Amino acid sequence: MLNCILGFPATASSFEETEGIRFGSFSIHPSVFTSLRYVDNIYFVSTNYEPADASSVPQGIESDYVFNITPAALFRFKRPRFKAEAGYKLYNDNYLGTDDPDNRHSKLNAANHTFNGLVDYQTPVGLFVGVDDTYIVQQSFEDSAQYVDLIVGDQEHNAGHGILGFKHGPEDNFYVTAKYTTITDRYGQFNEFDRDGWFADGDLRLKFLPKTALLLKAASAPMTTRGPRDRAPTFSTAWAACRAN
Repeated sequence: MLNCILGFPATASSFEETEGIRFGSFSIHPSVFTSLRYVDNIYFVSTNYEPADASSVPQGIESDYVFNITPAALFRFKRPRFKAEAGYKLYNDNYLGTDDPDNRHSKLNAANHTFNGLVDYQTPVGLFVGVDDTYIVQQSFEDSAQYVDLIVGDQEHNAGHGILGFKHGPEDNFYVTAKYTTITDRYGQFNEFDRDGWFADGDLRLKFLPKTALLLKAASAPMTTRGPRDRAPTFSTAWAACRAN
C-alpha cells in the first residue's frame, strides 16, 4: 500500500500549534492543517485479489487522492500555579474519486472528533495534582498505529489520567509521583474488540550529588477485552537506575 503525502500533513495529537491570542491569563490557540495524500489501494485488498461476483465491492484494486483538513482550537487559562485547558480538533478525510468506477469512494469520507481537557495545580509546599481526559469519536484512520490496533469502522476512545506528586529541593532533589490511567474503547461494528483497562505507575527520583540521580519506577496494567475474545492480560514491572548527566 502506497501512501504519499503532498503539502502539509495534518498532525494527530497536538492541539497547541500556534502562538495564540492572549487576554491576560487566558489564551486561544487556533490552527488549521491541510494535506493531500495518494493511496494506491484504498480497500486494502491483496495484490492477487479477485472479486467473488459482479456485485462485489471492490471489483479490483482501486486508488484515490484523499484531501484532509484539520481545524483545531485550544483554550487555556494559566496562572503561576494553576493551568486549565480545553481543546477540540476535527480530522476530516474526503476522497476525490479519481479512480472510482462504481462511484463509491465518497462512502469512505469520514471525520474524527477529538475533545481534550486538562487541569493542573501546584501547591506552594511542593505537592502537585493533575487530571486530563481525551475523548475521540473516530471514523477514519488517523495514524499508522491504528492499523495495528485493528481500528475498523466507528469507534469511541477515551483515555483519562490522574497524577499526584511531591517535589522538594532547588533541583527537585526529592521527586515522587503516582499516576493512574484508564482506557476505554468501543467499536460500532466490531464489539469483540471492545476493551477496558487501567494503568498505574509511580516514579521516585533522588538527587543528592551534582548531575547524578537515583531513579526508581514501578508499573502495573491489566487490560480486559470483552466479547468472543474475552481476555484479561496483566503485566507488572519495576526497575531502578542511576543516571549521570
